[in-house]
Amino acid sequence: MKKLDYGQMVSVLANIGVIAGILFLGFEIRQNTLISRGAAVQSIAEQVNDWQIEMASNDNWIRIQTFVNSGGTYAELSEEDRTLYLYVVTPTVRIMENRYRQVQLGIIDSSELEVGGGKANIYWYRSAHFIEFWHASDPDIRWSPDFIEFMETQVMAIR
Repeated sequence: MKKLDYGQMVSVLANIGVIAGILFLGFEIRQNTLISRGAAVQSIAEQVNDWQIEMASNDNWIRIQTFVNSGGTYAELSEEDRTLYLYVVTPTVRIMENRYRQVQLGIIDSSELEVGGGKANIYWYRSAHFIEFWHASDPDIRWSPDFIEFMETQVMAIR
């Protein structure tokens, strides 16, 4: 076996250092990605929890939800109640849009669309009162075309 001279040894060590640096960088990127995904999932959970806590203490919302859950329609609500419905329900759709966008960006896995306030609330998103609200709220001016398609095909199943 041939002995390496000083220059060759330095070159070998430098190459080992570069490889070790690349491996460390890959590990750090993976760790940061996991941290970002964890923070995104936690943020979504906090959004849902905050919304639920706030609505649980809103007597008007409880009255409206009880009404629509027992078969009442969005159209049967007073103008004031329809306004409250809009302000209460729109954030739930924003949370779904947030999840949808984070899946598109690769921040969270598509399975996150299925849990918590996501598609697990399919009974809500497919209810007559929500679908009636969706159409009455003019989704074309509130949401992007790709999100409307996602909601109407995969979540609400109306087309």
